[in-house]
Amino acid sequence: MLKRNIQNFLRTFGWELRRIQKYPRNSLKGVLSQLQHQNIQPATVLDVGAAFGSWSATCFEVFPHAAYCLIEPLSEYENALQQTIASIPHASYHLTAISSDDQEKTLFIHPDLVGSSFREEHEPHTQQAVQRRTVRCQTIDGICKQERLMGPYLLKLDIQGAELEALTGAHTTLQATGAIIMEVSLLECIRNTPLITDVMDALRMKGFVPYDLFGHNYRPIDNALAQVDMVFVPSSSRLLSNKWYASEEQRKHMNQRFLKQLKQHGV
Repeated sequence: MLKRNIQNFLRTFGWELRRIQKYPRNSLKGVLSQLQHQNIQPATVLDVGAAFGSWSATCFEVFPHAAYCLIEPLSEYENALQQTIASIPHASYHLTAISSDDQEKTLFIHPDLVGSSFREEHEPHTQQAVQRRTVRCQTIDGICKQERLMGPYLLKLDIQGAELEALTGAHTTLQATGAIIMEVSLLECIRNTPLITDVMDALRMKGFVPYDLFGHNYRPIDNALAQVDMVFVPSSSRLLSNKWYASEEQRKHMNQRFLKQLKQHGV
């Protein structure tokens, strides 16, 4: 009652009292916390394209009771991965690439490492700088079976345009996956990269629909939006069951603000 009275008093001056957020809602931690607040509790987090392991380290702050499996094909990251899993009680890492099958493939290694991919980029100067390396591949299903990892899973994919190939080898895993977080491209900066509409269509065929997005990445050459991180959940997920936009109390406050704006404009 006291809080409501204070709120009503402040609104007469056009102010509101709100809890300060520790991190932005549209950040990785904000999105993970949103899933946690909606009772998404993964038993296993699969970090595909783990690099230094920083994504898993952030995820662990929100989901400390999950097991973590970090997957990365580049041995240059091994020391960093060892340090990351040392700070997570139930964690392991695998130096392997993820694809639709267990065949070896050619990986194009960029000087910065993070842009390494099975696909080449359009820039001639980038192609001249890359090194080619043959890497072994495994499927997500294969690793989950090998390590006896249990669902429900939270699956993260950031492998430079090869995400849909990885999902082809995750048929069994997807049946027990509560959420997928993956990097999605709006522009074809990497050759033959599935774009956002291709990804949404492919995920819908697998029973997943968009739920959230964050991590806008603007390309330097013209500041155009090149990539975003998207969250997909099963179309049957309880996260989608509530069709309301706002509660009665929230709607009342929204209407009050709108009416005040209308009056300010003489409507």
